[in-house]
Amino acid sequence: MAGAAEALLSLPMTGRVSDTDLRARVTRANMLPLRFPVPTGANLLDLAHTAHQAVAELLRHQRYRGERLRRELGWPEGDRWHFGPYVNILPRAGELAFGDCRGVARDVSTRLVEDFGVLVDRTATGIEITVEANPALYDRAWTRAVHRSLVGFVERAVREPATPVRRIGVAGDDERGLVAVVEEWNATAAVTEAGLVVERFRARVGEAPGAVALWSGGRALSYAEVDAWSDAVARGLVARGVGAESRVGLCLPRGAEMVVAVLGVWKAGGAYVPLDPEYPSERLEFMVADSGAGVVLVTEVTAGRVASGVLLDEVGSEAGVLPEVGGDQLAYVIYTSGSTGRPKGVAVAHASVANLASVMRPVLGVEPGVTALQFASFSFDAAVLDVAVTLAAGGTLAIASAEERRDASALAAMVEAAGVDVASVVPSLLGVLEPGAVAGIGNWVLGAERLEAGLAAKWRAAARVWNTYGRPRRPSSRLRCCWRTALRVRTRHPRSAARWGTSAPTSWMPSSAPCPWGFPVSCISPATVWPGGMSTVLV
Repeated sequence: MAGAAEALLSLPMTGRVSDTDLRARVTRANMLPLRFPVPTGANLLDLAHTAHQAVAELLRHQRYRGERLRRELGWPEGDRWHFGPYVNILPRAGELAFGDCRGVARDVSTRLVEDFGVLVDRTATGIEITVEANPALYDRAWTRAVHRSLVGFVERAVREPATPVRRIGVAGDDERGLVAVVEEWNATAAVTEAGLVVERFRARVGEAPGAVALWSGGRALSYAEVDAWSDAVARGLVARGVGAESRVGLCLPRGAEMVVAVLGVWKAGGAYVPLDPEYPSERLEFMVADSGAGVVLVTEVTAGRVASGVLLDEVGSEAGVLPEVGGDQLAYVIYTSGSTGRPKGVAVAHASVANLASVMRPVLGVEPGVTALQFASFSFDAAVLDVAVTLAAGGTLAIASAEERRDASALAAMVEAAGVDVASVVPSLLGVLEPGAVAGIGNWVLGAERLEAGLAAKWRAAARVWNTYGRPRRPSSRLRCCWRTALRVRTRHPRSAARWGTSAPTSWMPSSAPCPWGFPVSCISPATVWPGGMSTVLV
């Protein structure tokens, strides 16, 4: 249903494999991982056969102690007990009879529910399905909605056993209206600006070559200067074998060099891989190897951060022809934080970046003569928004240095010196700034963190405030799809806002069948979390 290529569940086991075990009045129950493939196009009969084989194999190991397995997996002691949502098939010995009286068995035991699970029980009238959930993560409404969707899915799947599972509807009748809302908000057929970001940048070069494109460290570079510099970098990369979708690592300090290198990689037809020099060397080497970056650009300051690199100053070339770049070609590969495991790469195409630049331009408020702050780490996807929107719209990108990102007073001085008008930052930054210190910024676009009502009220008094993070208030408020939106905060409460628009369809599913409300799905906006390794995403 969620588009995963493999199912990973927790399956409770009795742990009793002999007559002696059955008679022993002790607890031998165990919890083991049940995993099996879910091929595209598999139907209910296929999955039933596959699951049957997987369960039969797992039964051979039901005495393997769960705590030993967790130790071998390297899990912290007592941190986790489940491998995924559990499915508990309750055994029944038949109807309870006491003479003429007939008893009804009810499961009233209390189980450890880390996330959520399903109990399947055979009763005198049929099959009973119960959904259990951790109340700290899910509320009653979410649990009931998932239960209705699951029961409806099972009923439809039984009636249509030969239909591919991913094409069987799972949204209940009470969710049809919500599905319509999601489809409306994800409607992205609106006409956007023509051309990729590089093409729009070049158009601005032709219109106003002397206009300031980049401001960094007190130094201003015009559109013509940035264009010539990035052209030289691009030709040098092409001479080194960089072509369509070649990965090029950028381990460069914050500043004009980084943005010029991004444009150079794009003009050469490649995809850049941001490598923050402040990251541990082990992480940088992993990203270089995992992304397949054939060339890594460095400066003398960052050369020691990676095993091998090419100095940016030595790459430039005046000779060579630059290729045409298509919208379906990769623009960049960016890595997740790795907070839940090994960092995962996300590959995003030029068409996605162009869509982002079109839709977020009126939100950020960039146009010729407007200066936008570049604050986010270039290894964070928010930096793509800064660069793409500003340079495609003909504005000026003011890049905060590493010191200015750490020191609020230094940042305020830089904002004043560069004449910053708009900024896209995290709400926590506003928590250490005062509106009067950055009075020149009249438009704030906030994301990546929850925007609190008090903070929003404080800053909207003197400027426009946009919330792009979404509206979840508690873990149970999981969105069934992901879409790029911007909400203009017009009242003191950040959730009382008007939707602006969407950048592109952002939910990735192999089937058009909608998932139940609140069901975890593989979804992405350029470029958030991708569950399962590097994949190309066209948004």
